[in-house]
Amino acid sequence: MFRATRSPRWLLGWFDLEWKANRTVVPDHGTNARDLDFHGGRVAAHHQVEIYPADVLPAGDAIGVPVKLERKAAIEHGRRVEPPDAARRVLRHL
Repeated sequence: MFRATRSPRWLLGWFDLEWKANRTVVPDHGTNARDLDFHGGRVAAHHQVEIYPADVLPAGDAIGVPVKLERKAAIEHGRRVEPPDAARRVLRHL
């Protein structure tokens, strides 16, 4: 069941539970208590998406090899990606 907002009747939403010892339990300490925001509110306004294209990632067999990724370049690449609204408009016209 998917819940975007917490119901007053059932205060434990899907994001307030964790898995311990093969059981679902209420977490011992703080969790993310905010409801989901599908319209880009306070947090989304400052969120920067980092996208690392495949050509800058290490080869699949490079296990245990440290790799320095360029975060600023990844943020710039994320800015150039097609926004979700533009992608939805394209899909509507297909």
